[in-house]
Amino acid sequence: MDYTLLGAAIRKKRNERGWKIAVLADKVGVSDDFIGKIERATDIPSLQTVVAIANALEVSVDSLLSDNLFVVDAALCDEVNCMIENMNPRQKKLFLQFLRNNVDFFNKIDCEADD
Repeated sequence: MDYTLLGAAIRKKRNERGWKIAVLADKVGVSDDFIGKIERATDIPSLQTVVAIANALEVSVDSLLSDNLFVVDAALCDEVNCMIENMNPRQKKLFLQFLRNNVDFFNKIDCEADD
């Protein structure tokens, strides 16, 4: 996990609210110094502290961690789901077979990009 990204996300959300470090620290129940260290990634917060920070900022924990996650673009998933929803059962079956037949091809492309 990249704690620099976590700290930057916390700082960004705090600044969006116009809060000084002291305000966030007070809401979380920790010292100003500790919040500063978390934001600079010179100290590692516990999960409990991350949850408390998220609650104080009124954001989800995943919004603070999202830069650390490798997720598929939601818009891409939505687009694929819309395509599938508009298919009849036969088309869905053929589409699934197409995917199964081509997984190795896409995996090979992904591996070549890593080289």
